Amino acid sequence: MAEAKKPVTKKLVVKKRRETVRERADKSTKKADKTPRIRKITASASKTGDKLSSALTKHYEPIKTGDSKVGTFLGKTRRTTPSYFVESFRELKQVTWPSRKTVAKLTIAVFLFSFFMATMVKLLDYGFDKLFKNVILK
Repeated sequence: MAEAKKPVTKKLVVKKRRETVRERADKSTKKADKTPRIRKITASASKTGDKLSSALTKHYEPIKTGDSKVGTFLGKTRRTTPSYFVESFRELKQVTWPSRKTVAKLTIAVFLFSFFMATMVKLLDYGFDKLFKNVILK
């Protein structure tokens, strides 16, 4: 039996803009800022002022995630990486690098400024040299 072959069609590929590291960090903090459902319930219950709501709000404590006893020795916690490196890595995640076009523009600006300043220093040096030789030494 001969099977009919379907014509091959190419799909249009749409490239999405890559999310920057700063945008990802902002998105993760926005997720963390949302109050959990239980807090919303207890907050609304505390506004009503009945005894049940006050009992709920008094005894509710959020779960702490950093209280695990893993890695403790004689009551002291031991970190695998020093806090300096952890904090440095967090800072590096927030760095946004300029585009190639911006880097090219800024590089040209630095070269032009350097050339201008070198020219000014050279002209001033030449002027003071002539002033010193012609006016002061004569």
